[in-house]
Amino acid sequence: MQLLFLLSTMRQLYIMLFLTSMNCSMHYKGRVVIVLDPPWEDLFETESIILKCMAEDGSSGWKYEWAKENKGMLEKLKNTPGSNGDTYRIISVKEYDSGIYWCQADRGTEKTESASCTLNVLKGHPGVSITLQPPFTKVYVGEWISLKCEVKEMSAGWKYFWSGGSDSNLIQAQYIPDATAIGTELRFKPVNLSHQMLYWCQALRNSFQSTSSSFLLKITDKVPMVLLSIQTLKGPIFSGETVSMKCELDGDSTGWIYIWYKGMEHNSKFHTNSSRDPAGSNYIITQSRISDSDVYRCQAERPATHFFSKFSETATLKIYNTPKPRLTIETKWMKVYPTEKVSLKCKIENFTSDWIYTWYKDGIEQNTCRNSQTCSVYTINSVAEQHSGNYTCRANAHSRYSEISDPLSLHVFSKYHLCFH
Repeated sequence: MQLLFLLSTMRQLYIMLFLTSMNCSMHYKGRVVIVLDPPWEDLFETESIILKCMAEDGSSGWKYEWAKENKGMLEKLKNTPGSNGDTYRIISVKEYDSGIYWCQADRGTEKTESASCTLNVLKGHPGVSITLQPPFTKVYVGEWISLKCEVKEMSAGWKYFWSGGSDSNLIQAQYIPDATAIGTELRFKPVNLSHQMLYWCQALRNSFQSTSSSFLLKITDKVPMVLLSIQTLKGPIFSGETVSMKCELDGDSTGWIYIWYKGMEHNSKFHTNSSRDPAGSNYIITQSRISDSDVYRCQAERPATHFFSKFSETATLKIYNTPKPRLTIETKWMKVYPTEKVSLKCKIENFTSDWIYTWYKDGIEQNTCRNSQTCSVYTINSVAEQHSGNYTCRANAHSRYSEISDPLSLHVFSKYHLCFH
């Protein structure tokens, strides 16, 4: 930082010595400022500009000198005719007029510090373009949008004028209903089908002007639709299971967010946006409950233009309690003698599905049955004492599990009991 300050100070000293023609008897007092008319430093070829130098404290009696620095070289400039040389005028700027302009003032033995400004002369004609704000690919009747006029080369001081219609029938912006020109924009509040036409923008700066190419604003009165789908495992949905719903817009979804409704009341809306799903197109219930049962709807919104899609069709979500299988005995008794046959049956009632049953004795899983794909019946062809115990069953289908059934107690009499009888 100290080195940069030193170099800057030496450069200032060099400029002042150049302007004073090495007159070392001068002493420095005060500063000058440079005022531009028009007040911008970026110019296009053929524009004019006036540079005016004046004492910062407003004092008078000064005479002014000008110099131009370009690519490290300095040249003194002839002052525009006047009593004190405070003005330097360029009638029609060219590319070689780009550079840093310096001014300094002297009054007898007094001299001010120098001041500078930079002019940047751009070649050719400035380009002007029209863009749609927000930059959507489709515009709907009722949206609040605007057309923006921009000078491609960054420069100040432009005024903008709008017109619409056709090449043979131009309409000035003030005669376009529900359209207002403000600054760089032509705003529609809101847009309707009558606004579908060609538009032009003209940028004007003093006597310098540039016109854009035509821009066709296309508008549709077809309100977009959304589709609501419930994505779950096959079959009924049981409490505790994950339910996923998705809302999808028919068409380009750029700039849209989604609103969800539970029930038919409009005040029941909610949003589901997250870092993974900023638009909120998905609604996921990770641990479903009976109270989640209801009708659901969704709708898409473009917040930037205060516009909404149609409502989706309603989707009904029904959550059931996790089913509990019913365990029954197919044979006659639960108290049996050795070598008798016992058959138990496990069944999920009210829900049809590809249920497969697992059997337990005293909480320990038994070998999978061999004679049935569903294992709904558990058979012991010849019971023995070790088969005594509490039997339960459980069903599963597509990785979904039921509750465990209530137990049935099987009692096998001992062989000594049999001999006694």
